[in-house]
Amino acid sequence: MRSAWNDPNATWAFFGCGPQFAGHARDDEGNFLICKRGALVSRQGGQGHNDSDYYAGGSLVFNIVTIFDPEEKFRRDKDNENDGGLLRHVYESSGLPRERGHIVAFEHNKQFTYAAADITKGYSERKAREVTRQFLYLRGEREFFVVFDRVEATRAQFRRHFFLHVPTRPKLKDNLSSWLGLPEADGDKQVLSQGKSRIFLHTVLPKKAETITRGGPGEEAWGHPLEKTAQYNHMTEGRKKPPICPWRIEVGDPGNEARTLFLHVFEITDEQVHEPIHVEFVPPAGVVIGDRWRVSFNSGGPLGGKLNDNGLATTIKTEAQYGQK
Repeated sequence: MRSAWNDPNATWAFFGCGPQFAGHARDDEGNFLICKRGALVSRQGGQGHNDSDYYAGGSLVFNIVTIFDPEEKFRRDKDNENDGGLLRHVYESSGLPRERGHIVAFEHNKQFTYAAADITKGYSERKAREVTRQFLYLRGEREFFVVFDRVEATRAQFRRHFFLHVPTRPKLKDNLSSWLGLPEADGDKQVLSQGKSRIFLHTVLPKKAETITRGGPGEEAWGHPLEKTAQYNHMTEGRKKPPICPWRIEVGDPGNEARTLFLHVFEITDEQVHEPIHVEFVPPAGVVIGDRWRVSFNSGGPLGGKLNDNGLATTIKTEAQYGQK
């Protein structure tokens, strides 16, 4: 999805989820990328290969949610500890295509693009009852991405995290993060865009989210924070090759329940903008963004919700409506 096709300064985003069709498929269902004048949200940097960089062969290098079962064991786990992520099927060639996740709803118009995915079967059934992600791109003079995750573990002690990889060091204050894009992050020596973009990340849910930033020299490829054996930098030679993305934002749920709602609003602006727009939480799973947008997601049941654009209400498509004329 993108804001324009004829503008090098356009906003561009990717959101992916689907079954496994080949043995080399990555464990990245639900991953997303955002670019404007260079990378704003990318995957963890480097060009690691499954055979020489088992860390890159897992799912922690992508922008996913994790459910951490301390007893979980992964295939090909030599030098690649428990990362809390998706089942690792790399090099498995039998039983294909294999269900790992699928898009359950999609809608596109001039005002917004929306996609929803059910990723539950991408995780071990021992630890996951529900993992869904809804990805909403709001167009306009000021642009926003709203990402809503419903995550339910089989046990409350299996902690949940939202992971995000960014190219430059983020500034963090309370539940607001901000950072600049990096036009040369993908290794391009020349680009047609001008300047840089700034992004503000509003963490709306969980209410008492524990957010930390990690990265920079010596920590750019850190293991899962709950895996004691992974508390070191997983550096390989390929990690020095573009894309350059040495920073990570970790949002954890400190609550005592088995279910977590992660709700994030990404605000895309120019480098010269230093103040974010006002974002207000609307229970149980909604937000008011500035004086234009009001978004509310279903906190349970069918994926979908409602969108209000300057007083014009729209029902976001659910799984039952997807594909209907």
